[in-house]
Amino acid sequence: MRFSDTQDQDFIPILTEEDEAAINDSPLPDSLPLLSLRNTVLFPGVVIPISVGRDRSIRLIKDATKAETVIGVISQKEDDTEVPGPEDLNAVGTVARILKMLKMPDGTNTVILQGQQRFKWTTITQEEPYLKATVEAYGGIEEPLPEEESKAMVESLRDLAVEIIELSPNIPTEAAEAIRGIDRLGFLVNFIGSNMQVGVEDKQGLLVKVGLRERAQKVLELLHREKQMLSLKQDIQRKVKTDLDQQQREFFLHQQMKTIQDELGANPLKEEILDKHQEFYKGWADGVFYSCDYAGQSATYNTHTIKEFLGHYSYAKSILMDPHSIAIGAHSLRAVGEDALKEIVKLHESEQIPFHIHIAEQQQEVDEFKCTHGER
Repeated sequence: MRFSDTQDQDFIPILTEEDEAAINDSPLPDSLPLLSLRNTVLFPGVVIPISVGRDRSIRLIKDATKAETVIGVISQKEDDTEVPGPEDLNAVGTVARILKMLKMPDGTNTVILQGQQRFKWTTITQEEPYLKATVEAYGGIEEPLPEEESKAMVESLRDLAVEIIELSPNIPTEAAEAIRGIDRLGFLVNFIGSNMQVGVEDKQGLLVKVGLRERAQKVLELLHREKQMLSLKQDIQRKVKTDLDQQQREFFLHQQMKTIQDELGANPLKEEILDKHQEFYKGWADGVFYSCDYAGQSATYNTHTIKEFLGHYSYAKSILMDPHSIAIGAHSLRAVGEDALKEIVKLHESEQIPFHIHIAEQQQEVDEFKCTHGER
């Protein structure tokens, strides 16, 4: 399920039975201006905020607001199409009423839309300054399910949706209350369908499906898939946390041993590090040195694989807070293999952290590297 921070109670109203009846009774115009959405689908009865940035879309919204007319909202087949033509749009969309248009502090425009009935566009009658098409009703008014079946389906959908909300730490608790407050199957299917963390293709497939039972079963299927994905992610996170906890215990044990040995006047770990350093230079092509200074204690680790290095980085990141900072690096061109170096560069770019490498400190190493690779 997906409830963004901007979707507060003003943007998640619960449709009443009277509102739903009014929407079903609303006449469908012969033609509609078409507002294309890049990465979402509007469902009947659901209220969503959308960002409007394209000039033709802003013009459409302003004209419709001034004329107090409804618009047709339809999703694009590909979200990277900047100026979609008729061939770039799905055939089925949702009639929408413009509730509000807001100018945001950053200069962008946000429009609050409420979906009404579904439609299918047939012929494009205008392309400039925005698309306009003739339309026809799609799907009709859905027949209700038998009372017991409808009640069971509502409870199944609500229970599964609430489970997913509870598994998702970024979704506010108010979302679960909103779900529990919906007791009409048609609106519940549309509301959950609008907020599910699935792609546009799945949402569009739900929008075009005809029959309340079929659409409800499709939502159940998508919810089960989303729950399985969330459970898998939690299992992975628990495994990573267990690994990091083990690394943390080893780290502090290592630090305690080093401190005791320093106080006794002898530290064989220094010789061990030097020995490993020499062995590393001789041929551990995938080795990576990991160094840290925490609470006044310094330590250097020789990790044999890039996976171990990334594990150490994740641990260091989890325990260091401002004003501490983290930098990463490869010990030398010869000491770190090409694949490992690429992974470190990826980490540097994705985390936006300083990157450090010794490339010309040892002239012999530079000469050997040039001899092997033909370049410095």
